[in-house]
Amino acid sequence: MGKQFMVSYGKAVYGYIAPEYGYTLKVDEKSDIYSYGVVLMELLTGKRPLDPGFGESVDIVEWIRRKRLDNKALEEALDPIVGNCQHVQDEMLLVLRIAILCI
Repeated sequence: MGKQFMVSYGKAVYGYIAPEYGYTLKVDEKSDIYSYGVVLMELLTGKRPLDPGFGESVDIVEWIRRKRLDNKALEEALDPIVGNCQHVQDEMLLVLRIAILCI
């Protein structure tokens, strides 16, 4: 643990990588955790990390952050097809909070 290594050019997918990767080109456990948070958000919202519906230069992480900063209910971000009952929605919100901790 704690080892850092270089990733060859072109292996990372924009939207899933931590912002600091673009500056340092170093990947470590923190980068993996960030990517895991993005994947959780993608599963919970039903949206791609770079969904055009977020607006120009906005990714899924920034979209969720803006919802929180605007004091909007996180329920608005959840995929309505999956979270169609209160119990499921409550569980999805718990996982979304984990995703937020990852980013």
